[in-house]
Amino acid sequence: MYVESCKPHHVLFTCIIQHKQIEMQNQSSDPDSQSEPSSSHKVTAEESDILIEKEDEEEEDAKNQEASEADMRDVAESKPLDSDPDDLPSAVPAQPGTPVLAIKEVVGPGPGRQTMTKTLTLMEKPWRDIHWGQDRLMTKRMEKKMIEKNPDVEHLRILVHGPVGAGKSSFINSINSIFQRRMTQALKTDHSFPEFKIHKIRDDTTTKCLLLEKRDSEEVHPEDIIKVLRGQIKFGYKFNPTSSCSDTDPNFVSNPTLSNTIHCLVSVVPADRVTLMEDDDFEKMKLIRQQASEMGIPQLIILTKVDLACPEVQKNIKKIYRSKKIKEKMQECSNRLGGHMTDIFPVRNYHEEIDMNPDVNMLLLSALKPILNHANDYVEDNKPGWSVFSFLSWFFGQ
Repeated sequence: MYVESCKPHHVLFTCIIQHKQIEMQNQSSDPDSQSEPSSSHKVTAEESDILIEKEDEEEEDAKNQEASEADMRDVAESKPLDSDPDDLPSAVPAQPGTPVLAIKEVVGPGPGRQTMTKTLTLMEKPWRDIHWGQDRLMTKRMEKKMIEKNPDVEHLRILVHGPVGAGKSSFINSINSIFQRRMTQALKTDHSFPEFKIHKIRDDTTTKCLLLEKRDSEEVHPEDIIKVLRGQIKFGYKFNPTSSCSDTDPNFVSNPTLSNTIHCLVSVVPADRVTLMEDDDFEKMKLIRQQASEMGIPQLIILTKVDLACPEVQKNIKKIYRSKKIKEKMQECSNRLGGHMTDIFPVRNYHEEIDMNPDVNMLLLSALKPILNHANDYVEDNKPGWSVFSFLSWFFGQ
């Protein structure tokens, strides 16, 4: 805050008074002026009294203004940023669906002073609930979800795709670190599928899940993407960006099983660059998502690098679902890529830490949970034999 000082006015008034006093002394020393009394002495004295009164008033106003501003600063500094808006001085009335934390600041003295409103980036209450501090319990539950009950499916298969530098590998490595219960190095990949990295999520003993990550530097024919989703291409096939894998190729699988197909598609988008991304990047991702939709494969979106998109979240990851900025990024991602807000999950990957963080773990696990749920549902709905859909089709077809 800036408060204008009244001292220049004091100096001006003092100079005027001194000038008038000097004139009065000169006139009193002049004998001619003493013999000719006039009303100028009275006018000068009256002006002097008026100027002195104005000076006192200005000085009193300045003191009151400085005291008022000091009180506002003390009260504002004593309130934390996440305080209840009703407890803040001069709180701005909250509007529905907007941040409610705001403080009025008065700038400048006098009746013409300006009023500025500082709006903070945190909402009063989180718009999603996270059970912080339960990452170990959640990890055990996720391990059970990775063990598919269907004997025909050895591992759940999840395809991860996104633009260059979106954080696909970091997301997978972070998930693997949680199940290893320690920080791990970059996962070893299976190079028998050159255009895709095949990550194995495992605990201390067994492989739990397979995540296929499309390499940033490799181009794949659009038709081959469909065949990968269907499980019609064997590991070891060398993709050709100009031609698709033919039905006569030895690496082509004419009758893929449920174990060969992709069970869930995950799109990864960086929160700090979602506004700057080219439309072409989104179009490529939308094409794959559309193909997955036609095959009934469930899809989710992971929004990475949230700590770079919002300073409040960088300070405290628990404020992620109170951040107005993160919600705006999620909405923009939904508009440009498609999909509902309920299918978008913001996360923070491990990238420079040497120790595990239970809050980061909990946020990652809250994103992994719907991925595994959708993958298991897809397997359950498409497994051989009777299912709910096949029974209804048979029943109403009679």
